[in-house]
Amino acid sequence: MHWCAKETLFKVYEDRALEFKENLKILNFKVNEEGTFEGIIDKNNIKEKYILNYFVKNNFVVVWTFVD
Repeated sequence: MHWCAKETLFKVYEDRALEFKENLKILNFKVNEEGTFEGIIDKNNIKEKYILNYFVKNNFVVVWTFVD
């Protein structure tokens, strides 16, 4: 779930010069079959927060977000 979430954050960041461990943060959440949680891109003293949506089906995970 965390890997999918970090991939989603990576894809919305235009520069793409991100370190998964250092720049992409996933806030704690309880895993269900579907829901939302928060992720943060933290780079160069700028923090961008995103609401990440997800669902799990047959051992597959899908995570997405909406950007303005």
